[in-house]
Amino acid sequence: MRRRALIDADIAREEADPRALPALAAAPLDALREYNAIAEEIIGHDEALLLDDLSVEASPLVHALLIFTRLKDAVAMMRGFLTGMLALPEPALREIYSRAVAELVFILHRQWEYVSTLQAKTPRELLASLSAALQLKSDLLAEVQSRLVSDFDLTAVRSTLSVQKCWELYTAQVDGLQVVEVQLEARVRTEIAEAETQRVEASRALGDAALAIAAADGAGAMGVARRLASMPSAVIKSVLLARLAELGPGEAALRAGALLADGGALGERAEPT
Repeated sequence: MRRRALIDADIAREEADPRALPALAAAPLDALREYNAIAEEIIGHDEALLLDDLSVEASPLVHALLIFTRLKDAVAMMRGFLTGMLALPEPALREIYSRAVAELVFILHRQWEYVSTLQAKTPRELLASLSAALQLKSDLLAEVQSRLVSDFDLTAVRSTLSVQKCWELYTAQVDGLQVVEVQLEARVRTEIAEAETQRVEASRALGDAALAIAAADGAGAMGVARRLASMPSAVIKSVLLARLAELGPGEAALRAGALLADGGALGERAEPT
């Protein structure tokens, strides 16, 4: 590989100047750290945009998407890390071994944390659709990762997995996760669209209720009440809070809004059966 040839050429130059080895050995980890900082910023930005699109509290599906996206990034991070460590010549790896092991522990813990969160907080039916994606597709990759989890021995892995094979196996894993991520994103977009439709319907029903009450139209008010009773309480509460916010900083509006935000009687209304 051309990259390995360049690294070997750098090592050859280093032999004439041993002071260059620490910087050369640390280059892959430094590059990975910079990449992860950029990726974290992008993921955080995308999360904020998604949450801004929500009109009510984030659903289990949204939470699953957010964690799953971070899990995919953690697997990609492992791909970059392990490929970089396997590409380093032995002298360079020895030079940064302690730092490399610390980085490995961090990456493995992050993967475990995201998988554990998904398993603990995702509804059973949704988790069943994700379970296959949470498993390593390659037996060799599963063996390597199991060995790394048990003893963090990067040197031993070098005899089992080549640089090219490492990149290919982890890329297949990341690609599989991305397919599921795209499916989750589509489901979330559908959920957001349905929630917006509910908000529009709730807003219209509340407007009709106000008109019926003002006109002392008992029959009309009962019809509106039945429409509202079929809607989720969280949606009605969200619309009411938005309407109150439009009224401005009047004392009555502020007090009513605070009551609803704290979980007043409306938020505790039983759903119709």
